Amino acid sequence: MKIIYANNVNGALRRGVRHLKEAGMLEDSRNGPVLVAPTPVVTVYKKPWQRVLFNPTRDANPFFHLMEALWMLAGRQDVAYPAHYAAQLQLYSDDNETLNGAYGYRWRNHFGYDQLEYIIKELKANPASRRCVLALWDGFDAGEQGGYSAYEGDLKRALAGGKDVPCNTHVYFRMNDGKLEMTVCNRSNDAVWGTYGANAVHFSMLQEYLAGHIGCPVGRYYQVANNFHAYITRPDVVRLWTANLYTDMYKTGKARSMSMISFGESPRHFDYDMEQFTACTPGVDGQVRILEPRTAFFRYVVHPMARAHNAYKDDDLQRALTLLNNVPLCDWTLAGEEWIQRRIASRLAKERGLE
Repeated sequence: MKIIYANNVNGALRRGVRHLKEAGMLEDSRNGPVLVAPTPVVTVYKKPWQRVLFNPTRDANPFFHLMEALWMLAGRQDVAYPAHYAAQLQLYSDDNETLNGAYGYRWRNHFGYDQLEYIIKELKANPASRRCVLALWDGFDAGEQGGYSAYEGDLKRALAGGKDVPCNTHVYFRMNDGKLEMTVCNRSNDAVWGTYGANAVHFSMLQEYLAGHIGCPVGRYYQVANNFHAYITRPDVVRLWTANLYTDMYKTGKARSMSMISFGESPRHFDYDMEQFTACTPGVDGQVRILEPRTAFFRYVVHPMARAHNAYKDDDLQRALTLLNNVPLCDWTLAGEEWIQRRIASRLAKERGLE
């Protein structure tokens, strides 16, 4: 088993790509040729709150990563919300309306109760508990009832060719030295888009969310990938093979993280802001003109990022930059600025006939 230690996702991406280049085995898959690690890979994040990826070669979309994580924490499964920020997600819906494997919905609704609520209560009352297992994979199957399938379990759905079943299957939480540690188990992990893309964001935000409600610091985050791979013909992966730039704005001191639930703020206020924000339609001004946010994270990070993305969608890239420049600089707004600037540069290059 390969263990990758890193302070944050920026260092982990560099080490993970290098491991695949050095030890990966070429295989075929339903999505094309893939380079697969010979053993499971465990990534250990020492500072999981440093979750924003700054690698310009990877060119991760920070707007999508942030908004998808909030959509998950709100317990949603509609495909329209995240597809506003990443249209390709529509391709993973079996009914064009919902995402069957939506993690947040599994956390809070799918099994008939809010698992996060129970984990918070348990670890507040019994910090030594070893029973806080968050389930995402659903093995239950109701079988045929009245000539139709009443309810398909994930294994049955997956083997029948379903588009969306959970890649991350279980999450374990425990208190260690007064800090909340988290271990995420994943059956099949796309190293570029999953492990060091969306997963590093939404699971670390889950960890920080729970820690904020429990009232403790965030500890280490362990990501266990049973099948760790990268699709070698995908353009973004090809770019990483040939120019794996290592950019860690946290290490240089240029980027700083803003706590989701700051000292002195009530976790209930974060929940209020999250519910108000995600209840509105993305891209509509009303989403960012609701009641004044009660938490700094929504006031200085979420709302400015949403406004800037609206401007980007309206093809007003300079206004998007202005909106991000008008708030205190943090990792998310810095990544948003750089992402927009790369698109401005690309547009200028095309106009000059350089692309």
